[in-house]
Amino acid sequence: MSDITPSDTQHRAIAAIKHWFQSEADRKQVFRLFGYAGTGKSTVLRFALEELGLEHHCGGGNGEPCTPGVVTATFTGKAALVLRRKGTPARTIHSLIYSVIEATEEEVEAAEKKIEEAVARARGLTGFERTTAEATIEAMRQGVADMKRPRFALNPKSDAAHAKLIVLDEVSHGRRGDGARSAELRQADPRAR
Repeated sequence: MSDITPSDTQHRAIAAIKHWFQSEADRKQVFRLFGYAGTGKSTVLRFALEELGLEHHCGGGNGEPCTPGVVTATFTGKAALVLRRKGTPARTIHSLIYSVIEATEEEVEAAEKKIEEAVARARGLTGFERTTAEATIEAMRQGVADMKRPRFALNPKSDAAHAKLIVLDEVSHGRRGDGARSAELRQADPRAR
């Protein structure tokens, strides 16, 4: 793998991860690996994944087949960036779970054109009909404003649905506020496949 040789403590952690994944993950879905920054958690994880024969998850975009593997997620974009710079494909939990739904420019333009047409028709109306048309136009304008805002929905095509293992990298802010880092390993729920 590299020139790095795990310490005895790291060897024990690697063995514990392997034992959990192979023997206990169906009963106990979470394995937590704790340690301060720089203590080698990422190294332990790389060795354990290599020994388990697990690769990073390949989502199968562009019609390519999906290769179930390991998905790494973080709470923040900055943490994901740090891991990516170290060679671990990572993304935020939110980007793993949600997809952004945005209206296209064409959809917004079509809705705005309908408003213009409604305004032109309303000019020829009077009384209650005009009041009703103006209320409808205002609702249409609110609809266009909503179209311009991103919306979020659960992502049914999320890599998490097909992953063999999900690694959640987090910073814990314990009582002392020491910012100790931990990695939480979750075996993907086979019922979700």
